[in-house]
Amino acid sequence: QSTWGDFVRLYIMSLRTKFECERKMGVVFSGGKIQPSLDGENIVCLCEDELFVINAANGDVLKVFGADGEPMSSFALSPNKKTLVGCTKEKGRMLIWDFESNTLRRTIKLPNAIVQSMEFYKDSKLLATAMSDKCVMVWD
Repeated sequence: QSTWGDFVRLYIMSLRTKFECERKMGVVFSGGKIQPSLDGENIVCLCEDELFVINAANGDVLKVFGADGEPMSSFALSPNKKTLVGCTKEKGRMLIWDFESNTLRRTIKLPNAIVQSMEFYKDSKLLATAMSDKCVMVWD
C-alpha cells in the first residue's frame, strides 16, 4: 500500500537534474519590430542589417533578406505573404522583395527622411509609411 510520501519521493527522484542543449541558435533578433504572418507559421524580425524569417514552430531561420550590409529601419510583410518591404536607414532606400522567391523586385529612393514604421493595408495593395519628418506616405 503506497502512501502520499512514497508518491512524492518517486516524483522527486524522477526530476531531471541535468539538462542537455538540443541545439544552439545564433542571434535572430536585435530589437525593434517583429511581425508574425497572419497564418502564424512565420515570424519576420530585424537582426542588425538583415530581415530574418523564422519558423514559428521550431525557430529555424527560413530566409534572410538583406540590403548589402546597410541597416534597416523598418519592414512590413503583406498579409497575403507575397511581398516583403524593408527600408534602409543610411541611403534611404525602400527595397521590395518577392517573399516566396526571395528576389528583389524593386528599389525606390526615398526622400531624406527615415521610415520609422510601415504597415500594409489588409488587402495587401496599399502600404503606409511613417517618416521621421512627421510625414505619412501611402504607396500602392
